[in-house]
Amino acid sequence: MNVISISFIYRFVPQILVQILCFISVGIFVYADYKSGVRKAKELGLEIVSKEIRKTTTKLSSYYMLMLGIAVIDLAQMLSLHVINIESEKHFFVVPILTLVITIVVCYIEFKSIRENADKKQLIKEKEALNDLKSLVEYVLDKKKELN
Repeated sequence: MNVISISFIYRFVPQILVQILCFISVGIFVYADYKSGVRKAKELGLEIVSKEIRKTTTKLSSYYMLMLGIAVIDLAQMLSLHVINIESEKHFFVVPILTLVITIVVCYIEFKSIRENADKKQLIKEKEALNDLKSLVEYVLDKKKELN
């Protein structure tokens, strides 16, 4: 006897696709954060070391392990809701809600990190501009003293 039918599997294809898209979007956000960090380091003239790259891979693997655990919980939750829907003729939505929530949280964290990198670059440029302005004012004052 066939325990799992093809129609049963097809009922979960959209939910599985949502989970896959969640994993992809987290990877994209981590990559964007990595690229913004590299760009910041290049603009500041800092050396890009393997230690920093290792941090990105560690962060990505931590996020994916968390999401994998949540995805398993979501699969159990969706299967339970599916059984409840069939047994009691209810119509609960079968959605990987925990995976979606974790994805939103992780993407928000990465977005904040990208913004922090941009803010740091802007602050450094402003400090450089202020230092240049200070040097210019000191130069003008020195020339004024020389003329008097």
